[in-house]
Amino acid sequence: MCAAAGLPVPLEAEQLKRMPSLKGCYPDEIMNVGGLQAPYSDIKAGDIYNTSQVIEDHTSNSDNICLVWLNKQPPNSVLYVSFGTSTSFSDEQIKELAMGLEQSKQKFIWVLRDADEGVIFTGEARTKRLELPEGFEERVKGVGLVPLGLCTLTKKREELVTASTIENVVRKLMASEEGNAIRKRAEELGESVRRSTEKGGVSQKELESLVEHITR
Repeated sequence: MCAAAGLPVPLEAEQLKRMPSLKGCYPDEIMNVGGLQAPYSDIKAGDIYNTSQVIEDHTSNSDNICLVWLNKQPPNSVLYVSFGTSTSFSDEQIKELAMGLEQSKQKFIWVLRDADEGVIFTGEARTKRLELPEGFEERVKGVGLVPLGLCTLTKKREELVTASTIENVVRKLMASEEGNAIRKRAEELGESVRRSTEKGGVSQKELESLVEHITR
């Protein structure tokens, strides 16, 4: 499939001969996907690449806004706040989080998504538009960025964390020796993961071992 898609095949000729042919297993459109991805094969784990550039004209430009804003900030100075697509918050929780971020005086990007009050699998979901505290976005302008999105959220958080607690945690992470150590450790782990996927890395060796095993 790699050869048909125009991608390099890291296998010996004898191994390829023993592998079953995929001819006729996939339509041409699928076989051509690899060839289209080939120019980007040198992108490493952890690199940021906009995979939606082709369709951006038809969607929100919030990603571009985030990248433009990030490029203007000093390195390692921005906190990314996101709870994914499986957690929703009450208005009170949103307010406390917003106040904590504002009072911390630290740079941040807060990906805030609209909560969904219903159960998505029943088709009875009702969209609830989340509201930030009045004047929040204006007060944090230049310090924080809040790109709003729309997403179905299904898990409700019941605990209420106060603004002061959030402020203290953010300050500790972004403006303390302890926070520097935490971020350094995260950076080291990220680099370790990237190395493991490169040639000679642990993940690469495991993949080669798997390929060797299934082609014996």
